[in-house]
Amino acid sequence: EVTYEVTKVDGVEKSRKEVSRKTKKVAKNKITYTGSKAVVTTKEVTKTEEVAFQTREVENALLAEGVRRVKTAGQKGVRTIVETVTYTDGKETGREVKSNTITTPAVDEVVEVGTKKVVAPVVTTKEETKTEEVAFQTKEVTNPDLPEGTRRVKTAGQKGVRTIVETVTYTDGVETGRVEKSNTITTPAVDKIVEVGTKKVVAPVVTTKEETKTEEVAFQVKEVQNADLPEGSRQVKAVGKKGVRTIVYTVTYTDGVETGRVEKSNTITTPAVDEIVEVGTKKVASTTTNGDKKDPATTGNQAESTKKEETASQDKKALPSTGTAVSSLLSVIGLAFASLAAFVLRKKD
Repeated sequence: EVTYEVTKVDGVEKSRKEVSRKTKKVAKNKITYTGSKAVVTTKEVTKTEEVAFQTREVENALLAEGVRRVKTAGQKGVRTIVETVTYTDGKETGREVKSNTITTPAVDEVVEVGTKKVVAPVVTTKEETKTEEVAFQTKEVTNPDLPEGTRRVKTAGQKGVRTIVETVTYTDGVETGRVEKSNTITTPAVDKIVEVGTKKVVAPVVTTKEETKTEEVAFQVKEVQNADLPEGSRQVKAVGKKGVRTIVYTVTYTDGVETGRVEKSNTITTPAVDEIVEVGTKKVASTTTNGDKKDPATTGNQAESTKKEETASQDKKALPSTGTAVSSLLSVIGLAFASLAAFVLRKKD
């Protein structure tokens, strides 16, 4: 026999602790002799019975009025009864209750009863519209003008639009239902068309050949000073000559059509010849008339002298460079004579 200390809160068992335990002795038959004939014996019989649980109700202000909810499930207990039974000549002749204890207490069932006043809910509905993309299909068509294995988009695909309208129900502002009202494709998708080539491809004929072209190379003009030429005069000493640049290309042809051009060489095959120009640096003395009025004859002589100088200068340009010194000397002498003639004429006047 075991004795427990049970702790309950609001009828609910929270803990159980063993207090004592007794070992029952094995029942032995008691033999009583009456006279020389009757045999009287006794033995103990143990039986158990269920103990029904109680149901307790507690109020809950958070539950709607009239609503019942089991907070703690009830559990049946166990009652243990020990009886002493007397037998005379093997027949039961008496039964006496030796003990009657609740060995397992029942657990009360706790039921919450709602007391909250229920207010009629506010139910509203509204329509919601949403759209979804509709995928386009891809279709292939053969094209005998395209090389076999080639794929080309003929028509780009475009996604469509599906429009869905739903009726949404709200109870006290909280969604409690949603029903699809309509579901239609408002913009149909456009199929993507892909052309697939079926033309048999023939290996192309590739050839190469070299092409040569020439370009002019401009000559440079270099100036050199000549102390025997009058200052400001210019004279070509050596005529410039253009050179020649030769360019060789390797040209590739595919099926007779040019498909590539690579420069193989680029060289100056005929160098240009620089043009040499002499620039005079000799100072030329100038004559003055002390403010006298120029005589027409003198002016004419001077003009003629100047013309002769220009002609002489032009002749010098045509002469070889070896005659440069002689030409310069003649020019100086001519200028001297012209000055002298002008002076004599002024004296005569």
